[in-house]
Amino acid sequence: MKILFWGITLIFFVSFGLNAQDSAKKHSIVFHAGIILVDGFVYEKSPPVVGLGYSYKLTKIFSIDASLISMYRTLGDAPFVFKESVNIITRNTNSILISQEDRDKITNVGIKDLYSDDHVKYLYLPLSLCLNINPLKIGRSSLGFGIGATATYGSYKASRDQFQMNITLKDGTVFENLTFLQEVEFRNLIIGASYSKLYYKYDLGKNAIQLSLHSFGYFWSYRNTEGNHLLTLDFSSSF
Repeated sequence: MKILFWGITLIFFVSFGLNAQDSAKKHSIVFHAGIILVDGFVYEKSPPVVGLGYSYKLTKIFSIDASLISMYRTLGDAPFVFKESVNIITRNTNSILISQEDRDKITNVGIKDLYSDDHVKYLYLPLSLCLNINPLKIGRSSLGFGIGATATYGSYKASRDQFQMNITLKDGTVFENLTFLQEVEFRNLIIGASYSKLYYKYDLGKNAIQLSLHSFGYFWSYRNTEGNHLLTLDFSSSF
């Protein structure tokens, strides 16, 4: 990590000195939109990816950029006991993945059935810093790649805790051995995992469109962390 950091820093200052006389159109704002790819780069249905970035051109070959992208997924969760269960939240639950409407529903109840087919939820917000290298350019088309690091905020919600109990309703009805799944949320901040991308860019003059394949945590990462891959169509505007 230290070698990568000092290498990017050295390239930045050397390139800045070589290009100080030409400052036109070195800045770009980039808009990202795309899809999430799972292991094997296979598409799995999920809400679209959106993001915003900034790019600074160092030379004709090198540039640096920073991007913040939002990734959200919902999945099914296989229960520990293969029988009908009740997915619940409790009073005073504080989670960005449980809506205020859900909290209002249990204000005077204490237990509320929230069962759905896709109640496992992931939310990732990776902020990436990347050095881009653009070695091949033919006309308006160019191919390039980038490598850098990320700081990723993650939130994961699933029905992990499971227990059984008997419930007696006010009318005397008894339900025995009901399985309850208690909602549990995990949050973390991972700083320093790898970020890489491969891209094709078509120059439109002041603007450009780009097809990018992003990978988070592919080259290096912390143990027990999940890698993520994205395919995005990017629009950039230079100034």
